[in-house]
Amino acid sequence: MNSTFYRTLIAATALSGVLSANAQVEQSDSGADQQAHALLERIEKLEAELGDLRAKVLESSVTATKAETTARDAVDRIAGVENQTNLIADNTRPSETPDTKWHLAGYADVGFAGGDMPGSDSFLSGKLNPAFHFQYKDLLVFESEFEYSTTNDGETTSELEYSQIDLILNDYAVLIAGKYLSPIGQFQERLHPSWINKVQGAPAGFGHDGVQPSSDTGVQLRGSIPAGDTRFTYVVAVGNGPRTTSEGGVALKGTGSDDNSDKSVGGRIGFFPLPFLELGGSYLTAKVNGIGNDELVSVGP
Repeated sequence: MNSTFYRTLIAATALSGVLSANAQVEQSDSGADQQAHALLERIEKLEAELGDLRAKVLESSVTATKAETTARDAVDRIAGVENQTNLIADNTRPSETPDTKWHLAGYADVGFAGGDMPGSDSFLSGKLNPAFHFQYKDLLVFESEFEYSTTNDGETTSELEYSQIDLILNDYAVLIAGKYLSPIGQFQERLHPSWINKVQGAPAGFGHDGVQPSSDTGVQLRGSIPAGDTRFTYVVAVGNGPRTTSEGGVALKGTGSDDNSDKSVGGRIGFFPLPFLELGGSYLTAKVNGIGNDELVSVGP
């Protein structure tokens, strides 16, 4: 009886051990599966994070490349601006300013005149007046003007309007030598060019058969003297003076020689009470061969 009980107890104990071992094995297998699954999930998460990191790195690389390109473009533009600035600075350095300057100018015109008289409507012959100017520092200026015009007969004539050298003595005086426009009156010096004088012909007393000389050959001393807020202007001139023509008239243009050795003497003085208003007068006296008392006196504004 006892022997049978012991065998039964041993058999039950052995079966219990087998079942317990099987349960532990099953539990061990289940834990391994869970760990493997967790590990797979972690690997997948790391792979996703790695993919995001690669995308960000790639994006950063593209951005860096664009930034580098932009920076290079900016450096190139800055270099270009610096080169232009250096070029401008080189061209504007006072030490490299040329001592001589020259300037070519002039004007041309053609006109039309009409009236009530028969045959008075006509196009007037055109003319061309080129002018040349040359300057050496602030010491000397050479200026000259030619006039080319067409006569009523269709011929072309040329004339030297003026050709003079201006020697700048100081801020208040300029010495002029050569053939110059007459300083007597204001018309010849300041108003006679056709682009200024819009009317046909010259004012009374000037031009053909006038009493005011158009030019002379000699020397001038002229300038401007400040007087407070105003200023005075002056001109003193000595020239060959007028001479008689073959028709018995008086030529009031500058000539290359004097036919009587008596020089014309004249001048002009002006005053500016206002910047846009000048008051002044001029005077000329000269001896002319072949007329009355041989003396010509001209007075102008």
